[in-house]
Amino acid sequence: MLHILQLPGTLSRSNGRMTVIMNIYREIIKKDIQFDFLVTEVAENDYSEEIRKLGGKIFSLPSGKDTLFTVRRKMREVLSNSSYRYDVIHYHAISSWGIAIDIPYRKKIKVITHSHATKLSDTLLKSLRNRLFSLNIFFNSNQFVACSPEAGDKLFMGRSFTYLPNAINIENFLFDEEKRKTYRKMLSIKSNQLVIGNVGRIAKQKNQLFLLKILVYLLERGIDTKLVIVGDGNLKTNLQHEINSAQLQNNVVLAGAVKNPGDYYSAMDVFLLPSLFEGLPMVGVEAQANGLPSIFSSQTSQCVNMFNASFVDLKEKNVRQWFEAILSHWEGGRDESAIKHIKKQKFDIYSGVSEWTRLYEILIQ
Repeated sequence: MLHILQLPGTLSRSNGRMTVIMNIYREIIKKDIQFDFLVTEVAENDYSEEIRKLGGKIFSLPSGKDTLFTVRRKMREVLSNSSYRYDVIHYHAISSWGIAIDIPYRKKIKVITHSHATKLSDTLLKSLRNRLFSLNIFFNSNQFVACSPEAGDKLFMGRSFTYLPNAINIENFLFDEEKRKTYRKMLSIKSNQLVIGNVGRIAKQKNQLFLLKILVYLLERGIDTKLVIVGDGNLKTNLQHEINSAQLQNNVVLAGAVKNPGDYYSAMDVFLLPSLFEGLPMVGVEAQANGLPSIFSSQTSQCVNMFNASFVDLKEKNVRQWFEAILSHWEGGRDESAIKHIKKQKFDIYSGVSEWTRLYEILIQ
């Protein structure tokens, strides 16, 4: 059995990196490849229980103790006390663990650095800090991989890397007409009402406030519309305040974090992701697996386009372009060949597991 130590930062269900890792983990364990996790924190309702059921070990820092000293000490502790030697350390950039990957590297353990985003952070100061933290990867990694060409170019600054698409289990996201009826009724959506949807953390990067501008534009033009946002995050209170201020309570549903996003995709008509930056958003692949016509900000990697997706700029004057793209996609309806398109792009879980397995096996040869 191969033993891989994953360094994702967090085990949160709302974290895209963890969604990617868990999709792979559920299948790759069948190939005698075991994942353990070294994280800065664990929280209620994260992936901890499922990881332990799959046989994985979880190592974490005390809450709020991710200092340079504690991170490096914990890395040494885990590597020294493990009952087996890890074959690979898989670091998912950028997190505090980047300052400690030299420790396994010097022990001749193979280190992978995996880029998941097209920006280092959402502010200049944090971006500069993260660039400094990430310099360690250029001296202490055996392999660079990225979820999209744009994510690889940003983090690795011209160095070669392997493109590793984010994979999903298509069966979990297929369109279901009965679920559509059930969830639209549960969410008080009328049969002929346009539903624009978004799934993800409610955070600055995900830019859900822009969705309210689009919603207002639709309503002002007589399009009976409801916005459904699935997810939770540190800006949820702020978002709710803006909804109340604009008197949009009857046209917005904040569904919170859920374990069955596929059912909510079935209730939607058009999927929107106006993120300020993205590597390759898992929710974009999931939505298109459901057949949902999808519109992304132009800051999103074009690799997320499974079939006929649109990419629109986020400037204020372009709200009209989002409006026009929504109406066009709504009229066009769902992609009836969604499964074929996902598999063709190799975003299905079986292609993904094959690529991850090959990555590990080649690295340790």
